[in-house]
Amino acid sequence: MASSSIRWFRATGILAALAFTLLLGIRLGLWDALVSQPRSLPGAAAAASSERESWMSIFQNNRQVGFSHSRLRPEEAGYALEEAVLMRINTMGMVQELRLNSRFRLN
Repeated sequence: MASSSIRWFRATGILAALAFTLLLGIRLGLWDALVSQPRSLPGAAAAASSERESWMSIFQNNRQVGFSHSRLRPEEAGYALEEAVLMRINTMGMVQELRLNSRFRLN
């Protein structure tokens, strides 16, 4: 009688550990990393997409302190993203100008 309850306890513990490991792997994205592969757009769809630009204002206390300009354009092997940010920030009584220029190649 005691050995059957120990077997049941061990089986329940093993099932709980397996369920925990499976759910933890799903939560951490291990399944997606192992199974999925990035999909690329077909050639016609990539060629059909055009260049996109966006301008955004940067505000602090209802006052414009800068802007951001982004440009996304298609290339042969994905996309190219360029972003420029300009801000003029008053820090401890001195006006500082921040410029950030970034370039990215996306799949």
